[in-house]
Amino acid sequence: MLIDRQGHELNDEWTKPGVDGEWPDDKVLLDVESLNTQEEKLKAYNGKLGIILQSEDDPETVAPLVDRLSLIVLNFPKYTDGRPYSSARLLRTRYGFDGDLRATGDVLTDQLAFMVRCGFSSLELSRARDPESVHKALNEFSHAYQTSADQASVQSVWQKRKAAAQSEKT
Repeated sequence: MLIDRQGHELNDEWTKPGVDGEWPDDKVLLDVESLNTQEEKLKAYNGKLGIILQSEDDPETVAPLVDRLSLIVLNFPKYTDGRPYSSARLLRTRYGFDGDLRATGDVLTDQLAFMVRCGFSSLELSRARDPESVHKALNEFSHAYQTSADQASVQSVWQKRKAAAQSEKT
């Protein structure tokens, strides 16, 4: 089940290269190894590019390509592996990636809100989930205590208190 950050179901339109090595015309999803070994094909490709990063892959690897990438998929091999959270935040804040940032792998319902806070815009749930529980998980918290990669859309409690204090002074 693939959903956006509001919990709406999405269709996955991305394709990995075929067994024969042929790339689809519109949207291709590559792994880091393909990115490194097929430079010429990459330069000539006119479709949309996506990349899959494993938790051990350094997000700096794709930093020079962020303007060209439309999708970055970060894999959670186990729900206890937090490296993709850090990678998501770095891709959004340090490297300026503004495309679709997708969480995949062992993605659990109780992690969804935090994933969105770290900058994920789509989430691929590893097991079928009840839409109501997904919606509840995404909207469980009304306030955040710290800023994050989604800080443009969510004001932290501290920012709200500061704004309230300043408005009282005027």
